[in-house]
Amino acid sequence: MKAELKHGCFLYRNQRFFITGGVELGSYGSKKGRTISPHGQLNTQILKTLQEKATLDFECYVGAGFKGGAKVPVLAKGEVQFESSHFRKARLVLNMVDIYDGEVKDQINNAAGLLKDLKNLRDARVIDKVFIVEEALISSGSSMKGALDVSATIQTVQAFIGVSGKKATLSNLNISKGAVLAFQMLKPVWNKSKTEIIRLDTDLAGIA
Repeated sequence: MKAELKHGCFLYRNQRFFITGGVELGSYGSKKGRTISPHGQLNTQILKTLQEKATLDFECYVGAGFKGGAKVPVLAKGEVQFESSHFRKARLVLNMVDIYDGEVKDQINNAAGLLKDLKNLRDARVIDKVFIVEEALISSGSSMKGALDVSATIQTVQAFIGVSGKKATLSNLNISKGAVLAFQMLKPVWNKSKTEIIRLDTDLAGIA
């Protein structure tokens, strides 16, 4: 299935996801802006998951004479200034890993340590779905012909997330193999005595 970068976020199957790094499937912690400050980790080895392949085509900037080095574009008054030699098309092959509904809640409720951790955290969130980079291709010219696999040599590129005229929204994408490109976070809803999680709601606040 095709994914998109649009409106400041990652889109897949008409759903929006946060774009950032520093989290893993099953990470939990306090929400901080558009990500979390990781505090702990669920035991994802025993959780049932759904996996699905996704592809993402996007536009990015790299250094002149591109052979693997990435370069941040020059920004001036909200406009992107670039040389055609810095413009590249790129494609990512991603593995979406999604923990089955109910699995996260059951693991937390059945582990006193996890319950205590989540209860004591301010604005707690849990990561239940991630998109992991399996392959990163960047063109050597203006098309994907002769594209180079750079998943082992480049960590980040600057990518367009929405373009209007000369104005563009840009984001740093981690395209190294195994990196989490996008994710979904859940917000716990507690019972009145805060001794049990009754459900986990998808949190889209601040996603754009």
